[in-house]
Amino acid sequence: MREFSIEESHAVIETVRERARNEILAFTLYTKPDYQINWHHKLLGEKLDAFVRGDIRFLMVFMPPRHGKSELVSRRLPAMLHGKFPDSEIMACSYLDSLAGDMTIAVQNVIDSKAYHEIFPETKIWAPGTSYTKGTRNSSEHHIIGRRGKYRGQGVGGSFTGKGANFIIIDDPIKGREIADSIAFRERLWNFYNNDLFTRLETDLKNGRLGQVLITQTRWHEDDLSGRLIDLMHKDPNAVQWDILSLPAIRVDKDNKYDPRELGQPLWPKKYNLDQLNQIKAALAAEGGVRGWSSLFQQNPIPDGGGLFKDRMFAFCDLPGGYDYTFVTGDTAYEEKQENDFHCFTAWGVKGDQPYILDVIMEQIKAVDAEAWAEPFIRKYSKWGSHGAYIEPKGHGIYLNQAFRRKPGILIPSENDIKDFYSDRNKDKVARANAAVPHLANRKIYISNHIANKETLVAQCLSFPKTKHDDFVDTVVDGLKKIYGRSVSLLDLFARG
Repeated sequence: MREFSIEESHAVIETVRERARNEILAFTLYTKPDYQINWHHKLLGEKLDAFVRGDIRFLMVFMPPRHGKSELVSRRLPAMLHGKFPDSEIMACSYLDSLAGDMTIAVQNVIDSKAYHEIFPETKIWAPGTSYTKGTRNSSEHHIIGRRGKYRGQGVGGSFTGKGANFIIIDDPIKGREIADSIAFRERLWNFYNNDLFTRLETDLKNGRLGQVLITQTRWHEDDLSGRLIDLMHKDPNAVQWDILSLPAIRVDKDNKYDPRELGQPLWPKKYNLDQLNQIKAALAAEGGVRGWSSLFQQNPIPDGGGLFKDRMFAFCDLPGGYDYTFVTGDTAYEEKQENDFHCFTAWGVKGDQPYILDVIMEQIKAVDAEAWAEPFIRKYSKWGSHGAYIEPKGHGIYLNQAFRRKPGILIPSENDIKDFYSDRNKDKVARANAAVPHLANRKIYISNHIANKETLVAQCLSFPKTKHDDFVDTVVDGLKKIYGRSVSLLDLFARG
């Protein structure tokens, strides 16, 4: 094995240091060699590198708790920014002053390290306890020696009066469920962001670099800070347009083309495997339904009782069997593209007037594959006692109705019956759901415990009509219509005056 010369060794070391100056993961490993990197950290690292370059001005990062985001975003990134832009000012915010102080001290410890000085030898901060006459360093602020750069950390509601910032970093501005559900706190946070933080963002006059904002959090509430900013972005093209990285603990759809996981796989299996996540999911469900899991771990916050469907309308159970009849409701996607909706089929059992959901298949697949994918499911529930499969006659559903009707052993209602059943399609989805929900005023839909993604399915209902995908909702609304018939919604009653 050839030995390297001193010059070659120095060149290799300098190459490693140069990468650390320009790539957040290389910087993190150089200053914290024990940091464990999973694929999602690489994806986050790419976003943060783009943020440092200025290619992304406004970035949101949503991940479950304890998945390594704060180490990169709130401890390493500010230190790296100080090294690359020692004249820039950073404002950092978290839900409590004490947490913001911990982050400030963590950034200071990175800058004090020998490894950091090997990467950015010109960037230094004052010694602890330095007074304002010489410079500043305490648990909420520090200054770069000989440069204009500063770092200030505060909790929500803290004072940044008279200060400016080139970078604003917000890490978990909400402490927990009780605070998240407080309208007063959400208003306070919204006003704090708009009046005390965002108005401090400024351009660096020395290099012309525009100010930037990074928000990282777990999504506690649909009306949290990020939720309001996203709504504003969609409503007003002149508002800040955010680059968003959202990674759920368990992958449930194929919307994110940068997520390499198969459906049902955990985000960081080495730290939280599927069994552990399912245990957390069960504990959260026992405490308060699916809402905690959906928001905190799946980054899919659902309404706290303000939607059409309520948590009390659903329950999980071991199926009783002995149904009076069964049937299937199906909703198909219009297009084959990945970003479009799912194909979804729901199998129902009815006992007395009590509905049970026996099974559900839901997947983003190509239309050409839908027939082979759905046929075993529909055939299984076309046995004796079945009322057939009702597939909405839109897009590929028109073909599936015709194809399955020709196959022996599969019961599809006649074309006229299908047309009559779906004659309410002249109303929008919300109006149809309004007609179905009253049937659940004094009863629940019982869902089989054996359905692996049952919490995700219920979360889709609770989020409706703001949910990204509503295919399962459509099959639920059609299932209730099949069992109880059409009813007049409250909206219709008011309209009739």
